[in-house]
Amino acid sequence: MVFLRILLNLLILEKVLSSNICPPQEVLAPCICNETYSLISCQDIRGQWDLKKIFDNASPYFQPGASFDVLRIKGTNTVKIESESIKNITFQSIYIDANLNLEFISPDAFPLTKNATVQVYILNNDRLNLSDILKFVNNFPLINYLVIRKYSGLILPGGAFASNPKLQSIHINYGELKKFESSTFAGLKKLYTLNLSDNKLSSDGIPPFAFEGFENLADLLLAGNNLSYNGLTKETFHGLPRGQVELNLAANPIHNLEESIFKPLIENARKITVGGNPFQYLPCDKSIEWICENNIEYQYKLFGYRCINPVRSVWDYCNE
Repeated sequence: MVFLRILLNLLILEKVLSSNICPPQEVLAPCICNETYSLISCQDIRGQWDLKKIFDNASPYFQPGASFDVLRIKGTNTVKIESESIKNITFQSIYIDANLNLEFISPDAFPLTKNATVQVYILNNDRLNLSDILKFVNNFPLINYLVIRKYSGLILPGGAFASNPKLQSIHINYGELKKFESSTFAGLKKLYTLNLSDNKLSSDGIPPFAFEGFENLADLLLAGNNLSYNGLTKETFHGLPRGQVELNLAANPIHNLEESIFKPLIENARKITVGGNPFQYLPCDKSIEWICENNIEYQYKLFGYRCINPVRSVWDYCNE
């Protein structure tokens, strides 16, 4: 009996001390709070609503030091996320997704969580400008995982992530990005994955030596851009860590693998993928003899290259 009473008291104490106690639902509506999943979600809200007003009113109902795993703001008609919209709660991950009217996020929209948040996802907010997104992201010095998908804006400026030295994975996709600066990713010693696929990057939009200094980089994804062989140089990929990077160049208008550029790149990389248009239509002729001369080594490093007339893999051509 004494044991049960002690156990009950411990359970009550755990509940009191818990940092993810939800307020009454009517206080937070139309947002919801779920203690089981440690989640606060403002989702599919079509009518008029005010994020800051809701959480200012709900503030007295949250425990001091309130902390949740996830904040999700998705599918709402909000135009602006104001300064100090949520000021007394921390979150491990923040998702801002598919808010089609959203035009601005204040850098200090969630001030208390800046030293707690480690993952940020800004997805499918077509009107949100990349420069404003970066100002928001720069307020989270501990983030290690960043996804920005479907946004407006053409350029990643120098020092874009100077305030985020712990970043390990960056994904910026499905936008109009055309160029970045040589110092855009400077200082990201921990970066493991850089994914800039499905943008509008041109060959002259990648400055020389832009990928130097990435000691831990393993995945560099540039598929689905506008990279052309006559704009790439030896310096484009200079400095990639030897023997550890998988480079994806699929679905770019690269009509030829220039030996002076691609031979050192293939020999330095762990894997290179070049499949997709227009590689399906590359002729196999004397211009790729340098590939055939090294086919025993390269067939384990170069993927996706197919010949035409007749259609076959480059390795079948080399072995003819």
